[in-house]
Amino acid sequence: MRLPDAEKLGPPAVQLAGFEFWVHGRQFPARAGEPEPAPYDADWLVVTAHCAAPGARVWAAGALLTSSDLARWLDECEVLRDRLEGAAELRSYEPNVRVRLAGEGRTGAVTLTVDLTPDHTTQAHQFEFPIDQSYLPQLVDSLRAALHVYPVPPALCPR
Repeated sequence: MRLPDAEKLGPPAVQLAGFEFWVHGRQFPARAGEPEPAPYDADWLVVTAHCAAPGARVWAAGALLTSSDLARWLDECEVLRDRLEGAAELRSYEPNVRVRLAGEGRTGAVTLTVDLTPDHTTQAHQFEFPIDQSYLPQLVDSLRAALHVYPVPPALCPR
């Protein structure tokens, strides 16, 4: 995989400690004059994810996340922001990206754990960052903004 030029990517959709990702569009966008993609297919987002810490930098790109993944994570992040305990996890059917926030209660301490790999069959990379609750409001706002642009397809929304 050729490493992306972060400056050409522009600002990330989400940035949290050493983790960030960009959303480039839907894997199967609706096109005028063509049949609508199936709801599950329409949900997939093409993203570039990056995580860095001293001595390590990992990139992964492709159709790795869905709008539904982001919506679930947003819901969990809002609960974590309000209660400061429990966990909020970005998980996908694709094994390339997993992000977990674990709140440690009243102290406001949060542990961010990022599992990111461009090739899950031959590599595993994990990063851990101690952060605090002050990161959570901006994360929630960033996820809301991403979902405003790439909402969950209506057919997949619970009724």
